[in-house]
Amino acid sequence: MPRPAIIAIVLLSLVGGAVGAWLSLPPSAANAGSAPFAGSWDPADPRLGEKAYVMCQGCHGADGRGVPGYAPALAASRWLTGPPEAAALIVLHGFDSTSEPGSAYVSSRMLGHGRQLTDAEIAALLTHARASWGNQAPAIAAGAVSAMRSRFSSRSAPWSPAELRAITR
Repeated sequence: MPRPAIIAIVLLSLVGGAVGAWLSLPPSAANAGSAPFAGSWDPADPRLGEKAYVMCQGCHGADGRGVPGYAPALAASRWLTGPPEAAALIVLHGFDSTSEPGSAYVSSRMLGHGRQLTDAEIAALLTHARASWGNQAPAIAAGAVSAMRSRFSSRSAPWSPAELRAITR
């Protein structure tokens, strides 16, 4: 597929994801023009993870298959279904898969979402993704996300695969 077509698909997906997130807000939040993240969802909502995943769909797809050459699939992802600490750190600070030898994702540097999402939202989002698209990994508790956020509070750069492997051994 030509690069301009991939860029167009990604941009359309991002716009669609943002509109979907905005539409999923309670009417008062949507009308107030507030951000669709950062605690705007009910933490007791059993569908919180599914709702939070809307912000991931632009790159990773509604079906978890990713965008070839751009964003990796989450279905059968060793980073998502492996140690919960690695998955939490990736969402908190981001991930640079371009540094992994043999990576097919030459332009894939995921930004962190730790400033936009609460620990409960990250835990719900990861729990949803770890149980979707054939994945069968256990749930992640908000306390585990909080522990990683606290332990690496000074971190702002995306993680490399080597750094995550060293932390989760």
